[in-house]
Amino acid sequence: MKNPNLDTFPLGFWCTTDVSSATDNDVKDWKELGMSLVMGHGYDYKKDKKEDFIKMLDAAHTEGIKIILCDHRTESRNIYKHSEEKYISDLKDVINDFGSHPAVWGIHIGDEPWDEQEHKAFYRAMELVRELAPGLEPYANLLPHLPGVLEKVGKNSWTEYLDEFITKSKAKFISYDCYVQMIEDPIGVEVYYSTLKDHGDASKRHDIPFWTILLAVPHFHYRNPSLDEFRWQLNTAVACGAKGISWFYIYQQEIWNSNYRNAPVNQIGRKTENYYRICDVQNIFNRTIGPVVNKLDWEKTYHIGKAYGGFELFEGDEEVAKDDSGAEMIMTYFTDSDGTRYILLVNNSMTKDVLYTLQIKGSFTKAEELMHDNIWREMAGLLFDDGQVEKTDDVTKIPHWYAPGQAILYKITR
Repeated sequence: MKNPNLDTFPLGFWCTTDVSSATDNDVKDWKELGMSLVMGHGYDYKKDKKEDFIKMLDAAHTEGIKIILCDHRTESRNIYKHSEEKYISDLKDVINDFGSHPAVWGIHIGDEPWDEQEHKAFYRAMELVRELAPGLEPYANLLPHLPGVLEKVGKNSWTEYLDEFITKSKAKFISYDCYVQMIEDPIGVEVYYSTLKDHGDASKRHDIPFWTILLAVPHFHYRNPSLDEFRWQLNTAVACGAKGISWFYIYQQEIWNSNYRNAPVNQIGRKTENYYRICDVQNIFNRTIGPVVNKLDWEKTYHIGKAYGGFELFEGDEEVAKDDSGAEMIMTYFTDSDGTRYILLVNNSMTKDVLYTLQIKGSFTKAEELMHDNIWREMAGLLFDDGQVEKTDDVTKIPHWYAPGQAILYKITR
């Protein structure tokens, strides 16, 4: 399953600002952050200047960044707040204003639908975008499967909910947000993974990719992510099948009297440590596993040591033997178009460095580890401080130290 009309792995952020607040350096910052598909700044036709928005689009195109249009006129709830006729007229205006710009990839139509009326508006808005702008993608973001949400959307199961949404919306991909992984209660990690599994399973049933929005800004009872926790969020989501990542959010403006804080660019315009944390983890991702995983087919994800959220606990299979180190890991199988098998391993701890040994069964032509920039290292001999590769007739043992949330990709040619 591939993302529609995208050559790179989509990395982006949630829109919280209008273009009137933009600075000349913003798009260069997005590039520095390793972004590839962003919502950018929004456009409010009542107060913003069209030329300012086009200037942002021009800069994004120059930097090779795609944009999801965030224009107040395309919010799907306007269909029932005003009328469908007005919505169609407004949507046509947006498409005429910006839709042909080469930086524009899609149009945002709404966030977190709850009741039947809102869902119907989402379905109709997505249909209208496809009809009136067939080269652009409608972007809708869904709720996570948190306690109590199922009752709010009126379904018996999240499987039923996602199947109905995908069928009625004819979505080419699905997106949702989830931040409970950053609460202190361990139930947060459990719900994070169960929600990933729900959307991953739906993605496989309907053969469409899924994206997720992760936490960059502490608020409510969600803590401030450390560098290790930013890395953990990105890599665990990808290991569980996500084909697109976005962050909530980058820019904090007009939020002074709440516990929203430490945004990557805060309310006084200063870049905080979270800016540089995202910069580090995304640029490392873009120079290591991102471009490779983007072209691979996701097959199956296991949890090692302890299983969360309904994922299967790995006990060994025909290709890989179980390691009894006790380390909590995620192991994911991918394949390329030639049928070559790839194994992604991620340290599932947010705080602990672990030594884990990949044990490959049977004979193979070559086992390689991705280093960076599509440079692969054959797994043989002494691996620096990680240990010695041990090979017998039955199994090849490849030890490796993993930082919290670190991902390492192996290619096994048999």
